Amino acid sequence: MPAVLAIVATVGAYLLAQRLAALARHHPVANPVAIAALLVLALLFALRLPVESYMTSAQPLRWLLAPATVAFALPIYRQRAAIVRAGPALLAALVVGSTVGIVSAVATARLLGLSAATTKALSTKSVTSPFAIALMERLGGPADLAAGLVIVTGLVGVALLPLVLRRQRDRDPDGYALALGMAAHIVGNQHVAQAAPQSLSMASLALTLAGLFTTLILPLLWPWIAG
Repeated sequence: MPAVLAIVATVGAYLLAQRLAALARHHPVANPVAIAALLVLALLFALRLPVESYMTSAQPLRWLLAPATVAFALPIYRQRAAIVRAGPALLAALVVGSTVGIVSAVATARLLGLSAATTKALSTKSVTSPFAIALMERLGGPADLAAGLVIVTGLVGVALLPLVLRRQRDRDPDGYALALGMAAHIVGNQHVAQAAPQSLSMASLALTLAGLFTTLILPLLWPWIAG
């Protein structure tokens, strides 16, 4: 599959997905990322193209994940005063949430008898794709599988959390954004940008700090995860 076709198809699918999500009034289930993924899969099926060929051709878009993650520093900087005021409680929530996310994922995978590769990949489910890919490449885990599970985690999180935390969004938009940013990372940030744009900095902070903390703690837990 030519790289130009893969890139045009991906960008076009996402633009169309955004339009469809707007028509659905940005309902949590009508997530642009999920819709775009389904559109791309439908195209590959119609053209009888293997997913591996598409992934190779779309490699430039994967490279853009890293600078896109860095760009979240902008809303964090703009809301730095509010973030400093919430400092201790915010850091405690991020540390506990990140740790529980890793331990619960690995423990559940082992309880269900999943493969070692899947267990390793699930340990990074609570961080956005650039962090997950970098960690797996460094620690020797399945990077592509980890990236896929991160996306699935984000889609499930953004479909369920807005329904569970519906009242929280109005009473405490910052807490709502923090939960979405941590549990659903980049997909959660995209939802917060629509549902509670005034709290996007909190979602961005959760995504970024959860990724940074995970890069510190996961190597320490890796002997237990890989064992």
